[in-house]
Amino acid sequence: KRVHPQKDDKILTDWIGLMISALSRAGIILDNKDYLNAAVKSADFIIDKLIDNNGQLLKRYRNNNAGISGMIEDYAFFIWGLIELYQANFDSKYITVASELADYQIDHFWDFDNNGFYFTSDISEELIVRSKEIYDGAIPSGNSVSANNYIKLSRILSRPDYEDIAFKITHAFAPSLNRYGRGSSMLLQAIDFMEGPSYEVIIAGNRKKSKKLLQDLQKHPQFNKVLILKDEKYDRKTFKFLDFYQSNENGNPLIYVCQNFTWLL
Repeated sequence: KRVHPQKDDKILTDWIGLMISALSRAGIILDNKDYLNAAVKSADFIIDKLIDNNGQLLKRYRNNNAGISGMIEDYAFFIWGLIELYQANFDSKYITVASELADYQIDHFWDFDNNGFYFTSDISEELIVRSKEIYDGAIPSGNSVSANNYIKLSRILSRPDYEDIAFKITHAFAPSLNRYGRGSSMLLQAIDFMEGPSYEVIIAGNRKKSKKLLQDLQKHPQFNKVLILKDEKYDRKTFKFLDFYQSNENGNPLIYVCQNFTWLL
């Protein structure tokens, strides 16, 4: 008969982004379609309900109402989720949205004088000081996740300008890394990817015929890689550079292994 405690049932973009990332990875590794379906539904919900007409990502949703301008962690964590979801189902839509949000993040959060991303955007409520965060605790910082996002987006989309952003983040926070590297474990992952060896693996061919090959590559223990699928449904506008890569005449897949935008095999 006691009064039940109040329940916090609002939907938070940054936390949903983390869940999409985890569900996408777990769905692939464990062959669990329920996890992948939950990741897809969550991503579609955020895209539909929490991105406004100006391309701004909003922070929270409750009772059919979305509001509060997104902060760096909302953008970083949701983009992270979209990248992992694309690596799971190869739906170009999620990389397209990730790229659009990444561009918005640069335009409104980037410190064009000293590099790195501010915690709040330039259209949010004006503060005395716009801070930056790099410490990776129980939840990684927006800058650390962004470094990972931009280096991976650069390789997925063949965008060297995104790679430049990733390198500038690491340079901006190099003094903090030198003092206490263990406090920026997520940023160290990005540096490991940048320093390599890391790979871009392009699979060109019919999706059904490529299914077993894709599953094997998704589960491969080489973590520093991105997978890109050019099938009959690939988005030519998003993946302009894929015109060069062709499958066999009968649609059987061909694998192209690249490193730093250069074709190796």
